[in-house]
Amino acid sequence: MRHLDEIIERIEKKLKGGRYLLNISLEDSTAVEAKGGKACEVEQLAEGGLGLCVELSGGRLGFTSTTFGDEAPDVELICERALASAAVATIEHRYSLPEALDYPPKKELKILDPESLTFTPALALSLAAAAERAAYGVDRRVASVRRARCEGGVSHNVVAVNGSHFSWMESSYSVSLETGARDGEEGESGWAESSTRLFASLDPESIGREAGERAVGLLGGGLHKSGRYDVVLDSRVALDMLDVIGFSLIGENVSRGKSLLAEMVGKRIFSDKLNIIDDGLLTTGIETAPLDGEGSARRLTRCVESGVLTSYLYDRRSAAEAGVGTTGNGTGGVSSRVEPSCTNLFIAGGKGHSQRDLIGSLANGVLVSEVMGIHTIDPISGEFSLGFSGQLITGGEITAPLTGGTISGNILDLFSNVEVVGEDMRFQGGLGAPSLLLCWV
Repeated sequence: MRHLDEIIERIEKKLKGGRYLLNISLEDSTAVEAKGGKACEVEQLAEGGLGLCVELSGGRLGFTSTTFGDEAPDVELICERALASAAVATIEHRYSLPEALDYPPKKELKILDPESLTFTPALALSLAAAAERAAYGVDRRVASVRRARCEGGVSHNVVAVNGSHFSWMESSYSVSLETGARDGEEGESGWAESSTRLFASLDPESIGREAGERAVGLLGGGLHKSGRYDVVLDSRVALDMLDVIGFSLIGENVSRGKSLLAEMVGKRIFSDKLNIIDDGLLTTGIETAPLDGEGSARRLTRCVESGVLTSYLYDRRSAAEAGVGTTGNGTGGVSSRVEPSCTNLFIAGGKGHSQRDLIGSLANGVLVSEVMGIHTIDPISGEFSLGFSGQLITGGEITAPLTGGTISGNILDLFSNVEVVGEDMRFQGGLGAPSLLLCWV
């Protein structure tokens, strides 16, 4: 609560009842990187950020932001800068700042770990070192571990609108590392990461093993003959592809002609096996919060139902431009003005099908476990050509590693050919997906 009540009170007094939107975030975090079981890098951060947007009569909006430490920021200067910015801003004809905060949802979000205050550099080091040991323990061919890192902390967030405000606290933790495996002159790498709201959910050993197994599993890999194969997409690859779809679900991108899903609401765009949800209230979700950056209540939005596009995602501004209501997807407001973005966006998991089941169903196919160049996918056409690594599937069994291959096509076609949705749900940050079986007939 450092300075918070004082900051809010002084801003309200300075603006004398004028319309404003205030976002404040105070963060205390610790990060440790381990090498050989010892700390090689320790970072501790205690910093605040503040963003203030004001509205003058006539529809002119101004924004300014600042960071601060132990000393409270100069509130008078911040208000003057925001007002000066508004005085020269272009008039907003369709959008204005909210008049009041929404009521937060009555749901236990579980985004603050009760043990968060006991997270210390020594504890972070022990988890990073555990991940490192687990990676080396996978196989003697694991030759190196890089960036074995554990971080965690707590942030205190406030949204204030025209004299009323709401605050909440949240925690987050993560473990990540990269491994290198060698066999003679050949080398491969593997990476794994896990993030969570609750410390007890961290499993550094499993993350270390995953990174080691991914590297070792590619040794001896090479190209296979080109062709059209049925494919099992590992959940990590499905996440990468979903990220591209998430960009096209943002209403602002739709209105600006940057979305491959423009003018498709109500149309079948994917396989009827696919359901895509954006849930700002997902229990323990990394992007979960009671309110968004505009003080609108977070909510669950069903974007794709049984393959049919049902909704885009909006903040108040983009919703006003589209003539619809906000979906509570306003993000930011501290270092920049609020913009629409996904919260916890995920492909709903299936039932009764593990990744092993998906592999076992293929007589001749490919498990794609990693793709390279995801940023090169055309966000408007959906066309892609990506490097990939993975495993060859023959007779329902993994028979050989594959490296240096290329997978190409259109992302709409890719998701239209999903035959089975796995049950192995995985979240990485705010994105979630299971393994997917893609079949071409």
